[in-house]
Amino acid sequence: MAKAVFNELIHGSIRLRVCGLLRAVEHLDFSVLRETVDVSDATLSKHLMALIDAEYVSSSKAASRERQDVRRITWLSPTASGPAAFDGHVTALREITGDTSSPKSPGYISGSTRWTFSRQVGPNAIRPEASPSPPHRC
Repeated sequence: MAKAVFNELIHGSIRLRVCGLLRAVEHLDFSVLRETVDVSDATLSKHLMALIDAEYVSSSKAASRERQDVRRITWLSPTASGPAAFDGHVTALREITGDTSSPKSPGYISGSTRWTFSRQVGPNAIRPEASPSPPHRC
């Protein structure tokens, strides 16, 4: 389990959601993240710059195979310290709330569930690839 460290930078609601989403992936397209978090380009950019300055997130640009013009896709990735800081913050929140049922890893990945992100907008933009089977009840 991650060491509990309350992190003021991550605690802001948009940055907390961004860190949680990036925790579950290797990289994510800026536009998919913007639509998922449901904020403007400027708002997301501001919050990402704070996370990039703290070295929790990295950013890179790449040409799109789908486009014929010169526009590029901005990819966002968690750094080595990003998920650790997020996990520590989630652990601290669990301690504050008295949650004693904390899983071994406080991130969004549980077991072998991997998350799929699509260019689709709305609540269906992020979904697990394979849903875990429901618990058996007696």
